[in-house]
Amino acid sequence: KKILVGMSGGVDSAVVAAILAKQGHEVIAYTLKLLESFSVDEEGEEDNTKGCCSFEDIKDATRVCDKIGGISHVVQNWKNQFYQTVIKPYIDGARDGVTTNPCITCNSSIKIPVLMAVAAKLGCSKVATGHYARVSSDGKHIMRAANLKKDQSYFLWDLTPDIISRLMFPLGEVSDKEDTREMAREFNLH
Repeated sequence: KKILVGMSGGVDSAVVAAILAKQGHEVIAYTLKLLESFSVDEEGEEDNTKGCCSFEDIKDATRVCDKIGGISHVVQNWKNQFYQTVIKPYIDGARDGVTTNPCITCNSSIKIPVLMAVAAKLGCSKVATGHYARVSSDGKHIMRAANLKKDQSYFLWDLTPDIISRLMFPLGEVSDKEDTREMAREFNLH
C-alpha cells in the first residue's frame, strides 16, 4: 500500500514514517514549507534554523528519509498560501479582539487538504501524520488519542468525514511521548 506521510522534521512524523516503512508500505514523505523563519535572534534578525517549519526541520525530515531508506521526500513551498489563509487572518482577528487557533485553520485549510491532493496525485491510498489522534471505527470521526496529555484531536475537529476516512494516525494509540522517543531510538532516528 502506498502512503503519503506529512513530514515536519520532528520525532513524531519520523517515527510514523519508520513504522509504516517497517510494515512494508511504500512511503512517500511530503513537507510543506510554510514559513521562512519563525524566530528572531538576539540582534533582531530572522533565524531560519529554529522554530516551527524551519529550514532545519526540512533538513531533519530529509535526513530521516535517508536514514530509513527507500522513502522519497518532496518539499514544496506553501508560504504565500499559509500567510494569506492562516497568519493574516490571525493577525487581523487579534487586532479586532477575535481569538482564533492558527493550528486548526492550518490543518483544515492548508496541511490536510494539500496532503490529500498530493496523495491522490501520487496514487497513495492513505495520508498519515504524526498527530496524536485516532479515527473512529466507522472512519468518519476524529477521536481523542490514547495519550490525553498529547491529544491533538482538537486541531483536527474541522475535517470532513470524506477526508477523515483517508487519514491514519499511527501514534494515536501510543500511551506516552517517551514511548515515541523510544521507538525513534529503536529505529536509530536520533
